[in-house]
Amino acid sequence: MENKKVALLEKEVNVLFKNSVDLKISNAETLAVGIDLKDNLKAKGKVIKETKEGITKPMNLALKNTRAMFKPAETYYADAVKLVKEKIGKYVIAQEEKKAEKERAIREKIESGAINTEEAEMKIEKLKEVNKEGETGKMHMTTQQVVEITDESKIPSKYYSLDMVFLRKEALAGIEIPGVKVTVTRKVV
Repeated sequence: MENKKVALLEKEVNVLFKNSVDLKISNAETLAVGIDLKDNLKAKGKVIKETKEGITKPMNLALKNTRAMFKPAETYYADAVKLVKEKIGKYVIAQEEKKAEKERAIREKIESGAINTEEAEMKIEKLKEVNKEGETGKMHMTTQQVVEITDESKIPSKYYSLDMVFLRKEALAGIEIPGVKVTVTRKVV
């Protein structure tokens, strides 16, 4: 049923499209024909929109309700994953720092002559790697560089982008802005 309705709408709009291609406005009579054609197109556009929304609104509502239904579970899931990752990361980093400190102490002993190189290598080998596996899963860590702004006033202007919405609002309010001008154009609506 819906496909037939859409096919009929497509045929009707196709006729209006052909009329708009063939339209030549050269006098008051053809201008009136053009105006009527524009109104017919506008009316057909409303029918297209209403027909489409008759199909999409119930689908969007069902999608919205489905998302709302799963939202609590997804929130708990995301929070739990974040919490577990933070705790694992904190522990692993602490263990790696302890191992690095022990290696540093062993190297200092080599430099001071308290132990020889072979003995130091044996001690370093005995230091345990942090276990990064469970019974069902493995843990991987990644290193990431994070950029943080410490003093915005020191950032050069080349790193700022233009806010066109704000600029347009200010310019249309009559505020003179260097490098900006307001021009008026006309178009048919």
